Amino acid sequence: MSSERGTTAILALGALLLFFVLMFGGRGSGMAGAPPRPTSAESSGNGYSIMRRWLESEGIAVGSLRESFDALARLAPSGAGRESLLVLTLPGAGPIQTGELQPLDRWLREGNTLLVIAALSDAPDWARGPIGADAFDLKAVTGLDFEAVPQRERRLALERRATSGTTADTAAEAGGASPAAVEAAAESSAQEAERLTAAGPAVLLAAPRRETAEVVPGVPWLEGVSELAAESDYRRTSGSVRLPYGGIVFELARDQESGEGVLWSRPFGRGRIVVSAYGTLLSNRAIGLADNSRLLASLVAQSVGPDGMVLFDDGHQGLSVGYDPQQLFGDRRLYLTCGMLVALWLLWVLGATRLRTPRLAESAPRPGELLQAAGGFFARVLPSHVAAQRLFGHFFARLPVVRRQQADDSLAQAPPWDWLQRQPGIDSMDVQQLRDWYAAARNGRPVPLEKLHNLLCGMEKRLA
Repeated sequence: MSSERGTTAILALGALLLFFVLMFGGRGSGMAGAPPRPTSAESSGNGYSIMRRWLESEGIAVGSLRESFDALARLAPSGAGRESLLVLTLPGAGPIQTGELQPLDRWLREGNTLLVIAALSDAPDWARGPIGADAFDLKAVTGLDFEAVPQRERRLALERRATSGTTADTAAEAGGASPAAVEAAAESSAQEAERLTAAGPAVLLAAPRRETAEVVPGVPWLEGVSELAAESDYRRTSGSVRLPYGGIVFELARDQESGEGVLWSRPFGRGRIVVSAYGTLLSNRAIGLADNSRLLASLVAQSVGPDGMVLFDDGHQGLSVGYDPQQLFGDRRLYLTCGMLVALWLLWVLGATRLRTPRLAESAPRPGELLQAAGGFFARVLPSHVAAQRLFGHFFARLPVVRRQQADDSLAQAPPWDWLQRQPGIDSMDVQQLRDWYAAARNGRPVPLEKLHNLLCGMEKRLA
């Protein structure tokens, strides 16, 4: 019994382990679904949980915006000493609605700061596509138009191609290249731009690639920040900002490889908009690289007032108001309930189940059951006319007129039909029925054994 209980316990623990492996073992592989989104509740490399915990440890109020931008005035009211910072990541899980832009515009002009972290010059796995896929959200929120380098080169090449007819004649007169050479150069530039555009950032890298940028010196609030870093999971495509009409944009950092800007600042009323082209700049996997954490500290020191707060726009990354994984998994009652359920399940498995079914005690069959089984067997395999002959033989052997003869010769002699008809209480119709069945049995035809048996038993009772 003890060995049986031990085997049951081992198998139960194995089943429990298999359950946890199937339910939670494949989360880190990324094969079960889409990569984790960059939210303040996400603890993987794409999330902002490290930045959130650091802000909370410094005594800075932190919030998660899971509604539209209409809730900004309620969650982070503006005023002197209440300046706040909103962290917005693009591309989002869903588009930004046009009706949200006016509340955001009003909130920024009241002295608050918007930090837009856009995957433009790096290519993390959570970004949905190449540069330009979410250009509408970026331009609508910041007023900046970001153009990929291949797209810009293609546009400039097409412009040069359109004007090559005019410039070729001027170049020929000045002793320069021929018109055909100028047109061929423009055509080559356009084809090269087309090739770069078609390549895109859709090629998955074997290992994340480090992207670095140099900070422009002389920015007062970036003192001590000299280098920024990010990581790309796919092959990236760099780009540049196109200045808004009549607007001012300050370039704060440039990518070391492409030489294009990756960090900009733009005044907006009494507030400010800061745009990062590195989508992984402040994520969990990159916040400790280079001077990224110093950049965050400087931005918070310059943007957040004593009574202000830092808001993470988690709503546009797919988190709803009723979903708070930190609160759920941080509640000890969840683990207490799971532990009690597992304990009760183990008690039930060990105390109320058996690996082997109990053996049934087989009792010896009774005589009636043996006779019924034997009769059923003979009824299935013995022809009815043979059984009828044996019934007739036994019946005739018990008659008084036949007892004087040997029972073995009774069937060979003529049956005593006349004697039966002379007996009182015997119906002549029954005797005639017996004669018919007897003839059928002798000729090998089927005979109803049950009716024959009942008729013979009735005659024996009346003769007795």
